[in-house]
Amino acid sequence: MAPERVKRRLAAVLVLDVVGYSRLMGSDEEGTHARVTAVLRDLVEPLIDECNGRIVKKTGDGALVEFSSVVEATHCAVSIQRAMGKRDLEGPADRRIAFRIGINLGDVIIDADEIYGDGVNIAVRLEALAAPGDICVSQIVADQVGDKLGFDFVDLGEHELKNIAHPQRVFCVKLSENGRAAPALPRRTIPGFKDRPAIAVLPFTNMSDDHDQEYFADGLTEDIITALASWRSFPVIARDSVFTYKGRNVDLRTVGRELGAHYVLEGSVRRQGTRVRVSAQMIEAETNHHIFADHYDREVSDVFAVQDEIETSIVGAIEPELLRAESDRAVNAPQSFSAYDFLQRGLWHHYRYTADDNERAQEFFRKSLAIEPNYLQATAALAVTLLHRVMHGWQVDDGTLKAEASLLARRAVSLDQRSPQAHYALGLSYMHTTEIRAAIREMQEVIRIHPSDAPARANLGNLYNYVNQPERALQSVLMAMHLSPSDSRQFTWIPPLAGSYYLAGRYDEAIETGLHGYAMKPDYVAPLRYVIAALGQLGRHAEAEELLPVLRRSDGDLAGVQAYLRRYYVDETALNLILDGLKKAGL
Repeated sequence: MAPERVKRRLAAVLVLDVVGYSRLMGSDEEGTHARVTAVLRDLVEPLIDECNGRIVKKTGDGALVEFSSVVEATHCAVSIQRAMGKRDLEGPADRRIAFRIGINLGDVIIDADEIYGDGVNIAVRLEALAAPGDICVSQIVADQVGDKLGFDFVDLGEHELKNIAHPQRVFCVKLSENGRAAPALPRRTIPGFKDRPAIAVLPFTNMSDDHDQEYFADGLTEDIITALASWRSFPVIARDSVFTYKGRNVDLRTVGRELGAHYVLEGSVRRQGTRVRVSAQMIEAETNHHIFADHYDREVSDVFAVQDEIETSIVGAIEPELLRAESDRAVNAPQSFSAYDFLQRGLWHHYRYTADDNERAQEFFRKSLAIEPNYLQATAALAVTLLHRVMHGWQVDDGTLKAEASLLARRAVSLDQRSPQAHYALGLSYMHTTEIRAAIREMQEVIRIHPSDAPARANLGNLYNYVNQPERALQSVLMAMHLSPSDSRQFTWIPPLAGSYYLAGRYDEAIETGLHGYAMKPDYVAPLRYVIAALGQLGRHAEAEELLPVLRRSDGDLAGVQAYLRRYYVDETALNLILDGLKKAGL
């Protein structure tokens, strides 16, 4: 008897999910379930029905929906997000419901009332990529819909999606009230900052039963304002201005317009007994688009220590998201010729970490400085980019790049002695001119000025390894990862972490960490030096032999590795321990 043929059809698949559902359930299980159920029943399901969709499966906090038309699927998604954008504007920030939506057009397998296959899986992965309140779609969806619905798609580039064989180009539509792609927010002038977008930190709401905890919420707000101001990249609205909104339910668009703030950070504090939960989210004021959202649970033994820890964690997590949002905005916005926009375009290329992007980043930073020669951020960024060109081996340096980087870094410090970016650039310059102890002092100065600076902590870990202080290195790098857990720069933080494990004699952890780093970016071989050395120390020669050709292509023989490491490792004991492991591994 011939096997039954698998039934297939082409379908537009929409996946919808509540952002932070576990967090919402954790703070109010029954209330969250009731509110999400009501939103799905009263808002989402009628819109799906109106657009001729079929709900294949409900997931408690979302749904898998099938449409015969990709235009109707996209129209439905837009209608849902627009309707959600008008709900709960007056409610507490940490209780608002927001959806992520992913849409794909593809071949699906039909089994009873279920649908399966890559057509569905891609939609699921797209939903996971979407920011709160956004819709991510595959290229075929963007192509099919085109301009039929009157809004534009923003190209987010190619992404490797889990369990999907080939990279997928992803597009997003960010919605404003009229359903068109959200325009760039008009720049408001803050004295001394020209076109830099400002940040407003609203007073955190005390949601504890104990009104005496108001001081904790107010103190946390003030600490975050101070910490963000010390970063010195964006103007931060002063305390007296933002505290006029304390205790008021306000529309964030109104706050943005009244204060001249592009971004608004809001949050809440809930304390019960010995535990405190702090929730925070940063929102683009004009579009209500979420840039960052998270919560922090802590045991309270020393109130002020906990307050400091949470403030440092929030600021550390915000910074890379804010940089990413601004550089994406600059790249996707209409051509602008301000020094600030050239800086942001340069940063977008810089953080892609390729040789070509590094060159493009330099071009934009130089354009920024041509307009505004004393622009500290562009000066420091150009210095760092030149050093990265040498560090990653994208250009053989005869000393010219390092010399220019050193001059730029020193100039940045002279422009503002309190700038963490300037001291970071100078510290990196010292590191790559083998002035390791001077580099340590500069990175420590960055952290003194701005404790949330994760890249400075990661590089300080590198420097501690070079003077054979692996425990201090380990502590520093782990703190960087704690402060900025989704940072695009993390692949450069893995080698110092693997190195600290190696120098501490924790070889298994050095191997695991280094292999993780190599998997993150296979063309960056720095973590493999420690992996192979650790394999050599453990006598695991067969595993080392598989990796040695990769290292040889980059570093050559043992003499090549030694020459490279000797530029940085000023402690002979540490250097010899690494070389010993590499010899035992067969290099």
